[in-house]
Amino acid sequence: MMAESSSFRRNSAEVFLTRIVVVLILLGTNVLVTRALGTSDRGVWALAVTLPLLLQQVAGLGINQSNIYFVSRGERVRSVVVNSLIMAFVITGVLLVIAWPLHDVILATVLNGMPAGVFMLLVALMPFSFMDLFYTSVIQGLGRFRLFNTRRLWVSLMMLGSLAIALLVFDAGLRGAVAALALTIVATGLLFLFIMVRIDGIDLRLRPALLRRTLQYGIKSYAATLASYLSYRIDLLLLAFLRGPTSVAYYAVAVSLIESLWYIPDSIGVVLFPKLSALKDDKAIHAFTAKVCRITVSVTATAALVLALVGYGAIILLFGHRYEPSVVPMLVLLPGAVSIAVYKILWRNFSGRNRQQVTVVAACVALTVNVALNLALIPRFGPTGAALASTCSYTLGAAILLVVFVRHSGIGVRSTLVADRSDLAEEYAWIRKRLSRTSSRDARDA
Repeated sequence: MMAESSSFRRNSAEVFLTRIVVVLILLGTNVLVTRALGTSDRGVWALAVTLPLLLQQVAGLGINQSNIYFVSRGERVRSVVVNSLIMAFVITGVLLVIAWPLHDVILATVLNGMPAGVFMLLVALMPFSFMDLFYTSVIQGLGRFRLFNTRRLWVSLMMLGSLAIALLVFDAGLRGAVAALALTIVATGLLFLFIMVRIDGIDLRLRPALLRRTLQYGIKSYAATLASYLSYRIDLLLLAFLRGPTSVAYYAVAVSLIESLWYIPDSIGVVLFPKLSALKDDKAIHAFTAKVCRITVSVTATAALVLALVGYGAIILLFGHRYEPSVVPMLVLLPGAVSIAVYKILWRNFSGRNRQQVTVVAACVALTVNVALNLALIPRFGPTGAALASTCSYTLGAAILLVVFVRHSGIGVRSTLVADRSDLAEEYAWIRKRLSRTSSRDARDA
């Protein structure tokens, strides 16, 4: 157990440190795009980046979660890979059939301001986007987190490099930025198809029995995953509908800073889910979840406090005075970022035990409240109203999962949310041990 705990910490730390590097790259990307594009085009760019991620969740059928679950339980990689590849093209075909007749309505509402050509291009490229999503989940299931980290670095560097060429060298504006996004999507999808073939070869026969089990598990995860994702992004879409791309731009800058806090529970959750899926004892799952949750909340809350102190200066310094309206929405979103830490960790507990019905209820309730509050607050308060709606809905979703977790596990609220001295001492000792090993290796190499 000690070895497993150390491995979990090491993998989580490596994922998190990679995330920090990625955050810095994404920050540079956001600064580049924000300063190179006008405010309205910056809002359209935010919608363009959101669209492939939204379609992954809307149409992905939970296949990525199923891939993690079944691969971590020993399913053959090549079987998962070929089923995922076939489904990527089937789902995209359905999306194209639906998107073409409805594109005028979509572009006049939730994607207000996006050119029709950009919309159809991004929909047509979804097979590559699905490859990235489905095959990254296979890597998680295999526990190959260094490869998982390499993928994140590749995507962020590819995006930054192609955007720099498009915007700085060719001065291509929004069209160039969209071309850079398209290139990144295609290159990443093909790269990870190649990696899957290298890992276990390929056999292009559909596995109907595995596909049936994949969809059975995935559909249960699908509703919760989709509702959760919409809770994170519906504010952006409703802002586009109710206030237009300029408000989207202000809000997107605020969210870009807040998302740096989301990476803390995300990084830990990436390692936590396959670990919990592989465990058989619910008592051990609950105890480990509670420990991970309280440490994650402590780290996230500390980071949120730091961002509250430096956020105003960071926005003005990085994005310019014209984005000062982003400051208040950022501050309003901070408590929600801490709530998301609770939600993301406890969500893994229920999914890892194949109890997704709990996450479905929490996510759907949170989404309903999010939409209602956004519709009520955005017309009057704009981006700040969207931020308040999001924080309220995130907190409600986390509260629902917490109540059910406490009831199922018998572990109290304080023991789930508040790290004690022994937790901090244990983590500190592990960090010192890792640093000591690193120093010793460096000394031997020298």
